[in-house]
Formats: sequence, C-alpha cells, structure tokens
Amino acid sequence: TRDDIRIFNQLGISLRQQGKWQEAAEEYMRALEIAPDDAGLYFNLGMACAEGNALRDARKNMEKALELNPDLPRVSAAVAYNMGMVFIKCGARDKAILCLKIALELKPDMKQAKKALLELQK
Repeated sequence: TRDDIRIFNQLGISLRQQGKWQEAAEEYMRALEIAPDDAGLYFNLGMACAEGNALRDARKNMEKALELNPDLPRVSAAVAYNMGMVFIKCGARDKAILCLKIALELKPDMKQAKKALLELQK
C-alpha cells in the first residue's frame, strides 16, 4: 500500500549508502508500482542509477521527477544540488544550471553548488 512506500524508500536509501545501487533501484521500482506518481521516488531512483553510472536511466528518472513535481528542487538545497550533479553527470547542462541556481537561492553559501555552477559557466 501507499503506507509501505516510506519503508521501500528507507530501504533504498540504506542500500545506496552501502553501495548497492542496483538493489536500491529495485526497491524504488517496487514502490513505484504502488505510487507511480511519486516524484520523490523517481528522484531517489535517479540518484541510485547515477551512482551506478546508469546515466540514461538516471536522467530519465530525474526528468520524470521534475515532470511530476517541477518544484521538487525547491524542497531543499541538498535536493536541488543533487539533481544538478546528476544532470551534470548525464550531460544535461541547462537542467544542471537551473538546479544549481535553485540550490544557491535556498542556501547562498553552499560552496559545492557555487563551484559546480562556476565550472558549468566557463
């Protein structure tokens, strides 16, 4: 049920922290069967795929997360930064710049976001 999504999500995050990105992706996909409109799950699936260098899937899932919730990067500077870094890795420069700018709007002193944005704007 939808109540179980939090469990799938936590399990996926835990697996990613252990470097088990494929297993994490499987958990997120199981959760998406229950909640196919959950932007957060697509975000986490995109993060897992990026960690495993499955870049086509990473980009597809991040774009789906944005399609479902265009304001997702505004949830927090960390979310915006992570999305930006995935988009950089996937070669989606314009989307990366957008997300990094949002990260800096939310947290102007975020050094990693400043550095990444400067690199992109060279």
